[in-house]
Amino acid sequence: MQHICHTQALFLFSKGKKPIDVSIELDLPASKVQNMLEEFWALNEVHELTFVYHKIKTFLPSFLKLFHCLKKNKTLSEKYITDILRNVGNDLPQLTDRVHCLSNDVINLEGRKRNLLDRLILWNAQLYDLGREIDIKNQQLTRMGK
Repeated sequence: MQHICHTQALFLFSKGKKPIDVSIELDLPASKVQNMLEEFWALNEVHELTFVYHKIKTFLPSFLKLFHCLKKNKTLSEKYITDILRNVGNDLPQLTDRVHCLSNDVINLEGRKRNLLDRLILWNAQLYDLGREIDIKNQQLTRMGK
């Protein structure tokens, strides 16, 4: 019976079923399905995938976000990934610091922009008041000259 379940699990994986689907369909515990999935990878000559999976499984969601981002932007190719690794691989700490500094600069500039806009609004109000005072003085001078 166990052999049949094992064979069925491998068959379901070959059809693209997710581990949760295999677990539900064959009524198997997650640990057993995980072992079968890793065996499926090995049988399909993706041995390194098992090793990589064990190294990154705690932050797999972040890797998947990166994958989907590259896919969405149509930059999921050997050439693009090689370029990223070549350009960013050695400079990542410096680039991270640079992004942090630039983010702080943007925040500071947005604050200055708000202050300048507030000052501009105040000056416009003062100009409006001065213009009204000038109009009133001109009207008074016109009346006095008549």
